[in-house]
Amino acid sequence: MIVEDIIKKIVLSSNYKYRVRRNSIRESWIKRGFTPYFAHELCMCNEKLRLSELYHTLDEATSYNPAVIVGEIIQSGLKEYISGCEIEPVIEKQIGSDVVIGSPDFYSKENGGIVIDVKFKRRKVEPLEHHRLRVAIYKWLADAQNGLLIYISPTGIKEFIVDKTLTSNDIKNLIISPKSPMWPEWECTYCIYSHFCSKCVAEVKKHEKID
Repeated sequence: MIVEDIIKKIVLSSNYKYRVRRNSIRESWIKRGFTPYFAHELCMCNEKLRLSELYHTLDEATSYNPAVIVGEIIQSGLKEYISGCEIEPVIEKQIGSDVVIGSPDFYSKENGGIVIDVKFKRRKVEPLEHHRLRVAIYKWLADAQNGLLIYISPTGIKEFIVDKTLTSNDIKNLIISPKSPMWPEWECTYCIYSHFCSKCVAEVKKHEKID
């Protein structure tokens, strides 16, 4: 089946990009005596990060989420239309014995540097704070003056400038003061671990069978 083949290829590519490559980079820095932190990890609930490592098969299953698959297709298609940029470069910066690693969707050194992150949204297109934070981290990593968020949805395509700028002290604070949850207003509501997470602050519906 054509659709099954497409899904299989997308999931394999996603698994390599988000898990295999990251784990290889992580292990490389650990062997050198550093503690690695990925940009997305500094923008999320610390307990979710721990649970994703503990229940890695559940985390891997999210690759089959239709929204994730559509997002990968959109990002792949954009590569044909955004020129003059590096695609998903791995950027690293050390802070003492820690190292922060990030991979923006697109990066260019021209005109003071710009990092671009692309997001697919099914609902209202508006910049979300955790997306802004990740782009700000990418700006810090790349010493880029400019950051851009591009949202693509069934209702339109919009871009938002990310003015937020972080210092090394800001990054260090994110490392030494992790939060669980990071975004209590909504994070637990959409978390796949919410049904058994002791730090969940949302009222999660239990889908229990009634005999």
